[in-house]
Amino acid sequence: MYQTISVPRPEVVVKAIMENNEVIISRYYYYLKNKTHCGRLRKQYDSSLFSQSFDEVFNEAFLKLLEKIKSPGFVNHNLDGFAYRIIHGKTRDELKKQIRKRHIEAFDVQIHDQQDTSPTYTNAKQWVEDSTVAGLQKWYQTLDQIERQIIELRFQDFEHQEIAQKLELSPGTVRNKYSTLIRRAQKMIAFKS
Repeated sequence: MYQTISVPRPEVVVKAIMENNEVIISRYYYYLKNKTHCGRLRKQYDSSLFSQSFDEVFNEAFLKLLEKIKSPGFVNHNLDGFAYRIIHGKTRDELKKQIRKRHIEAFDVQIHDQQDTSPTYTNAKQWVEDSTVAGLQKWYQTLDQIERQIIELRFQDFEHQEIAQKLELSPGTVRNKYSTLIRRAQKMIAFKS
């Protein structure tokens, strides 16, 4: 069982972070970790599809918290609430990333039935034209210019953030468009099979 860890008042913790006081930062780290391990965040995390351990995600979130506190303009209204939102956000982002990864892997399994014997392609268009998967060519023909660019860049292993920068779109728009494209492709493939 986790023990109760006492920490100084929030304003003292913020000052310690600004001054890199390792003793207080360490105490606050273990205090937050204890709080999240015992709370619903840990239960939510354990019941999900994560490839990373909770500790890894927590460490990344804590470093992000320190960075935000040290940034100019930080105002402390509710330090624990602020920290929890960052930890929860990082956890949620990791969960979404793992879900997207599983969706892409499932899509790849459906499409790459002869993966080992197929040639290496440098672009999605050529791969679609050579594909024997029913409905894939028709799906590709229905794509507009932006959708084709997104597919091409994803095919070349660009992340959503990078695609958003290249196409001058928001990362959320790229993610949403890509998810919609994958769902449409899966429906066409299922319909033709």
